[in-house]
Amino acid sequence: MDDIEQDPKGVAPGHPGMTPAPEPQGIGDRFLFDASPFGIFVIDHTGSVVDCNPIFLSITALPREKLIGFNPLGSPRGRTTLGAHLRRALAGEPVDFETRHAFIPGGKIHQCRYVLQPIKSGGSEFSVLGLVEEIGRRKKQEQAVLKATKTLKRQLASETARFRGLVDQSLAGIYMIRDGQLVYANQMLAQLYGVPSAAAFIGTSVFDLVAPESRATMQEYMTRRLTGDISDARYEFIGLRPDGGLLELEAHGRVVEIDGQPTIVGVIIDISARKALERELNYQALHDDLTCLPNRKLFFDRMNQLIRRARREASRFAVLFLDLDGFKTINDCHGHGSGDQVLCQVARQLSACLRESDTVARLGGDEFAILLPAINGPPDVERVTDAIQARIALATKELGIPEPISASIGISLYPDQGEDADRLLALADQAMYRAKSQGHGLVCFAGAGEK
Repeated sequence: MDDIEQDPKGVAPGHPGMTPAPEPQGIGDRFLFDASPFGIFVIDHTGSVVDCNPIFLSITALPREKLIGFNPLGSPRGRTTLGAHLRRALAGEPVDFETRHAFIPGGKIHQCRYVLQPIKSGGSEFSVLGLVEEIGRRKKQEQAVLKATKTLKRQLASETARFRGLVDQSLAGIYMIRDGQLVYANQMLAQLYGVPSAAAFIGTSVFDLVAPESRATMQEYMTRRLTGDISDARYEFIGLRPDGGLLELEAHGRVVEIDGQPTIVGVIIDISARKALERELNYQALHDDLTCLPNRKLFFDRMNQLIRRARREASRFAVLFLDLDGFKTINDCHGHGSGDQVLCQVARQLSACLRESDTVARLGGDEFAILLPAINGPPDVERVTDAIQARIALATKELGIPEPISASIGISLYPDQGEDADRLLALADQAMYRAKSQGHGLVCFAGAGEK
């Protein structure tokens, strides 16, 4: 993006080729978008920037009107590493990478980490939700700490005061471990753990500061480090605060000899906020924005898992394809806002009548799909479809909408109609259309001869 100001090929704001940015579902989501400590930007399927938050504007040092509509793929930037990664994301591949570049010609070089998360935007096209974090300062801090530890090894006796003055002012937690116990901690490490004084850490077992699920990993890491199997490494673990709170932490460290004894010296960084944002991006990529149900991608992932399990256990499962009857009338009479409310209510009703092991997903529009594992045969499925029809009928009633709705349901069975996810869903879709052609609220099973 370092040629934004001079690029004649960037798409101007309002260009007809631009796709509107996915709108956050509520005030809270927009607040999180704008208040994020990381730069966030949205690129539509054409490669044009359609939204960004204030931190992204701050990082790039560019006004919003310069960024919105800019297409890095249509500029010299499109031929660089950043352009190549963006093309991968627009093709549906999540990308996580680091790079160095300037955002404006002749400007400051930034060292940045990018996380590009593709989001289905219709058909086979993807838009991209991007996260950018300036990591140059953090890298410099880590390098400074490691340099300081080397100095400590050579001149510990004469430079202890100077070293401790440096690390006590560090923005990262710094530690020294010997024989499984902390022998030094700076004030930032104490602050991360909610301890009033760094001195209170001295003598504490490392494992008292690590959540149970991370202790085996920590033990292996320390053993390998002290035996020389690894000399310098980065790893992540869950920290346990004295008050029971948990932290997601990233540790860097190495073994040095201090006073003739091997000592692990390193730095700890709190990555809780970054991990939370990564989880949120991953959730958004696998769930429907409106109903929060699994989307088509997650539905197929679970169906493929279910096929593998059913093959091992020689069990059967059912695939249901639902299309709402009467939904168009509600949209036409009451508007799309009411239609969205009905879709959300249907999602809640479907979830309420299914087992925890079942999966219900929204495929798009007023189409839903359901996986019913461990069924014996059609009678089991029919009992579920009866419950589904009763629940769907409640959706409009609870919203005070007079027009009734029902569902046309098509069903395919594994392994009766096939052992391939695409085929099973396609057969259920065909059976649904047969049901819909015969009236409302009907159910049809896929026939053996259907293709």
